[in-house]
Amino acid sequence: MRRCGHGIMRQTHMMQSLNRSGPSRTKRADCAAMSDPSAPRPEFSRSHAARRLVRGADRAALSTIGAGLEPEGGAPFASLVTLATNGAGAPLLLLSSLAEHTRNVIADSRSALLITDSTVPHANPQEDARVTLVGRLHADPEPASRGRFLARHPAAARYAAFADFAMYRLAVDRVHVVEGFGVAYQIDDPAAYRVPPAIAAAFSAAEADACARLNETRGRDLARLCRGRAVRAVALDADGLDLCPESASDPDSAAPAYRVAFPGPLDGPEALDAALDTILDGAP
Repeated sequence: MRRCGHGIMRQTHMMQSLNRSGPSRTKRADCAAMSDPSAPRPEFSRSHAARRLVRGADRAALSTIGAGLEPEGGAPFASLVTLATNGAGAPLLLLSSLAEHTRNVIADSRSALLITDSTVPHANPQEDARVTLVGRLHADPEPASRGRFLARHPAAARYAAFADFAMYRLAVDRVHVVEGFGVAYQIDDPAAYRVPPAIAAAFSAAEADACARLNETRGRDLARLCRGRAVRAVALDADGLDLCPESASDPDSAAPAYRVAFPGPLDGPEALDAALDTILDGAP
């Protein structure tokens, strides 16, 4: 797992959010009600923490229903996919029609993604936070979706234009969160998982200009988030920034973008600089 700076990268904030929204790790071993669904857990903090984990991941396990593998109508089929998100937080996948999972999706769109937080590895993998997103996977012809995916996975530009590749988006129906061993819950309202439409639209409209402005005026600040490494902002949403190495000669220039999570979801693009300043206050 690639990180940037002192742990700002990827889902580091995710673990803090999960710990704040549920029982602390030090209390889990002797907390009889640690998985009690009636325990007070604000829907917003749960939804945001789940979305932040998904935003911070660059890969996931995709589960589809095997087309024609069993007489009773198909068997589960799991595969590895690379992952990005749109402005609302919906998962985006770039899939080839030659792949078995894509053939499965065309026949039956029901799908699930498992995303695991590995930024803070535990001796017992059951302690790692993870999110399962259940829904239906559909083709997404929107140019903005392709742009978001390629910003996160620049290496995919080598094959994204091939005739057999297309963008897909998971319409999330259900979210299942496991904070660690013995601590699990569901987010009942899938709309709560997504960034509100008006806010997502505002960030999408401002994304290109805001990234260009950050690269022009705050390049040194962005580098501070990556231990002085020259980077550029390539994507922006209400939950954070994606950063890529500035030089094409950088060995990591084709690797997945770094993720910088904001301390909390922003209400609009005008809050971007203040959020960045808050992060930088804790940077070396």
